[in-house]
Amino acid sequence: MTEKSSARNTILPTSYSRKKIILSSNNTHGEGNYEFDINNLVTRIEVIENIENPGLEIIVSVGDTENYIERLRLSGNEKISLELERNAHYGNEKYSLEFRVIEVLNFVKEKRGLTTYQMRCVSPHILSNQVVSKGNSFNGSVGQTIQKICTSDLDIPLSKLEIDTATPQMTGVFPKIKPLSAINFLLINTFDDGTPYYFFETFTNGIKFKSLKALIDQVPFDKYSIRETLSNNMESDKGYEEVRKRIVEMSSDYSVSKFTGLQQGAFTSKSHFFDIATKEKKEKTYTYSYDSSTSIESHKPFADLKRNNKIKEKNLTDFPDSKNFFFNLNSAAFNKTKNYYASLQDNVGKGYSHLENLEYQSHQILIPGDFRLNVGMVIEIEIPETRIESKAKETVNKVQSGKYLVTNIIHDLKTNEYMMRVTLKRNSSSVNLDIEESII
Repeated sequence: MTEKSSARNTILPTSYSRKKIILSSNNTHGEGNYEFDINNLVTRIEVIENIENPGLEIIVSVGDTENYIERLRLSGNEKISLELERNAHYGNEKYSLEFRVIEVLNFVKEKRGLTTYQMRCVSPHILSNQVVSKGNSFNGSVGQTIQKICTSDLDIPLSKLEIDTATPQMTGVFPKIKPLSAINFLLINTFDDGTPYYFFETFTNGIKFKSLKALIDQVPFDKYSIRETLSNNMESDKGYEEVRKRIVEMSSDYSVSKFTGLQQGAFTSKSHFFDIATKEKKEKTYTYSYDSSTSIESHKPFADLKRNNKIKEKNLTDFPDSKNFFFNLNSAAFNKTKNYYASLQDNVGKGYSHLENLEYQSHQILIPGDFRLNVGMVIEIEIPETRIESKAKETVNKVQSGKYLVTNIIHDLKTNEYMMRVTLKRNSSSVNLDIEESII
């Protein structure tokens, strides 16, 4: 597709070049091969990446004037290869991606000579996952076990993986489950300083296995802001950057209510462990304590209820029975080797607290497309205050501005425009919610 550019570079961050879209049929062939270029028929491509999703989901919208759906006898499992390019002032970008069709949606015969439909696609390893079951034992680093599953069972090239192998040792048996279910089994039993791990695929930067602690420790990719006017020429490099970092729209799930957090163990919880070998029972209480190494911002995400709004005359962290966890242990298993549940005893309460507090502030922003921005990265946002006098002074809303983790991106690649809808979350506050302030 055409790209708005100067003699050297793209001049708009919403522009990109779609070099080709090749559909490989199952049995229909053309001039000596089974590949057909449908680039001119595709009106839109949506790529969805999520920090909790082990693969990508792709929706390819087609305006079919060539009757390909019948001529190629589309029935699923077709391969789609995509080549994208952008030549910006910061360098030339080229990406080659491959997906598999799993569903044809919204088939509409609009008029004579035009049929519209969508092909829902997934990453190749999602299909590989469906034909393999694991029933073997495992022993060693969790990261190494996951890496082995990826390369041997899911056929993912090692070059596409970024796996944290400096992880706890774990021993266990996979009870005849799919490879991705085995990876999820390891995820929910593995922690890094009490923070959970994520296994996810990014649009342009491979597949990653990282802990929440490692993710929020990153240097922010960039700072984005809401601005009404531009101060630089759009055809200059500075103008390009100003447009690229501009928030076009913003909506928020401002989940400041503590109703759900109390119920899900965000502030305190109690874990009950039953050892079937010794018939002993243990209990462990978790109480939230702010830790700068596992928090994306500088303050905890709730206010102490020392003066007002107490619940039963107590603070949020005074109700460990608001959330109870129950686990069966077997200390006799594997003869002194750590079982898969070993780290649960010290981390389960803290891990669930991190997951729940990550919902403290969530925003969805619409920004110009950037192939370099993926889920699992940290960005900063700068939101202006809504008072009239703040418009002239450009005063910043300190409560909502600051650092966030990117948890979901919908890459919307239309014929001549590339935009991204980005979901941001964080587990802590950029302001101290315990400080008293007077409002005049």
